[in-house]
Amino acid sequence: MNADPLAPRLLCFHKQGTSARTRFVRWPHGMLAFAPLPIEAISVLTEFEGIFVTPQGEIPVQLVQFTTQDPPFAAVEALGGKFIAITEARDCDPRELQLLRQAYEIIIG
Repeated sequence: MNADPLAPRLLCFHKQGTSARTRFVRWPHGMLAFAPLPIEAISVLTEFEGIFVTPQGEIPVQLVQFTTQDPPFAAVEALGGKFIAITEARDCDPRELQLLRQAYEIIIG
């Protein structure tokens, strides 16, 4: 877990270039990653803005896209994650589901 509880979180996804199939990364602890990804592997979508407000302050959430042709399944699995469709996230925290809905609307346009 990240030492800074207010550090930004990441909602990671991949959108297939040919089919537009969109998958999100689900981590063992939920949908939000606690550490930033290498700059070479992602692009930040600025239309998305997520913030969790806590008594200690605000936690920003950024939407990041894997820009590889295919999802980097092995790399994500090595970190404990798994690519899933949005329909596979039904049992997630309701706050994360709201972020997923907002992100999906932006991604699909």
